[in-house]
Amino acid sequence: MVKVYHLEFGGQSYEVGVEKAGSKTSVTVDGKKRFVDLARLNGSGAFSILLDGRSFDLEVKESEKGLLVFALGQQFDLIVEEERAYRARLASGGGKTAAREKEARAPMPGLIVKIEVAVGQVVEPGQGLLIMEAMKMENEIKAKGTGKVKEIKVAERQPVEQNQVLITFE
Repeated sequence: MVKVYHLEFGGQSYEVGVEKAGSKTSVTVDGKKRFVDLARLNGSGAFSILLDGRSFDLEVKESEKGLLVFALGQQFDLIVEEERAYRARLASGGGKTAAREKEARAPMPGLIVKIEVAVGQVVEPGQGLLIMEAMKMENEIKAKGTGKVKEIKVAERQPVEQNQVLITFE
C-alpha cells in the first residue's frame, strides 16, 4: 500500500508516495520512483540513507510545521501533510501553505565567511543569503521562502552558534 504525503520546502511543493514491501522501500516524488534503504542510527533522529547507490547521513527533528532535516551541511525545513489533510485544506480554501521567510538561522556552529544580501533586498526561495564555514566546509545558507531583508544580525568573520538568528525578514 502506498502512503501519499505532500511536502513543501524552499517554496516548492512535492507529492511523495512511500511504499514498503518487506524490507524494501520505494519513494515516488512527483511520479519518479526511487528505491531507498533507510536505517535509523542509535534509536535517535539520526539516519543513514542509501539512494541510487549514494549514501547520506541525516538528522531529523520535529518542528512546529513539520520536520527539520539536517543533511549535506544544510538545514531543510519541511512542511509535511498526509494526503487526506492536504486535500481537506485545499477544499476548505486553505490553498498552498505560506512560504514567507521570517528569519534565517545557523544550522550548526560556524564562522560567517560572506554575506550575500543587503538590508531592504527582496529574496526568493533558494537564493543565497550568506556563506558559513562549518566543520572545515563552506556552506551556503539559502532563503527558504520569499522575504525582504529587515536586519542582518551578523558580520563577516563572526563566529555563530547553532540556531542563532542570522538574518530577519519583514
